[in-house]
Amino acid sequence: MKLQIQIPVQVGETYGRYKNRIFYSSKFVPLLTSVNVLRRHPGNDTTIEVEAFIPEQYRKHIDGARDKWVTPEIRKCVCYYADNRKTLREFMESGVPELIIKD
Repeated sequence: MKLQIQIPVQVGETYGRYKNRIFYSSKFVPLLTSVNVLRRHPGNDTTIEVEAFIPEQYRKHIDGARDKWVTPEIRKCVCYYADNRKTLREFMESGVPELIIKD
């Protein structure tokens, strides 16, 4: 199953009078990728936790805790229901807390 997920990416931004100072912040970037596991947050119908495959070109830029990595290729991320309504409709209506997808 392919979904649009949000990955935290570390971004360098410049500031100052001459734009000569750099600071790094974390921003969420959308990424269309394959998903293995869907988990529902209790009491929150807008976000879903997923275990998603992260392509190699994005892995070194991802910011956040190392314990979110399940394997070197798969990471726990957030997926918004509003971005994936047609794909997630059956999962949201079923009421199951976790769905494991086998391809």
